Amino acid sequence: MSDRALKMLRIYLDARADEEAESEIDTRRVDGEIRASARRVVGEIIERHPDRAVSIIRKWMIQYH
Repeated sequence: MSDRALKMLRIYLDARADEEAESEIDTRRVDGEIRASARRVVGEIIERHPDRAVSIIRKWMIQYH
């Protein structure tokens, strides 16, 4: 393979690596946003129904202890 072809291949592979890294970062960001949203929803449900939430947690503690 010629030097020029190797250089072009390196440029291509570097660009692909950068794209993959950015995609991984985006995936992590979206995952974090989904988790934060789920925590907010669960918190709101607990605030609206605290007695039911405590009952569920107690059942879990009994079941898994």
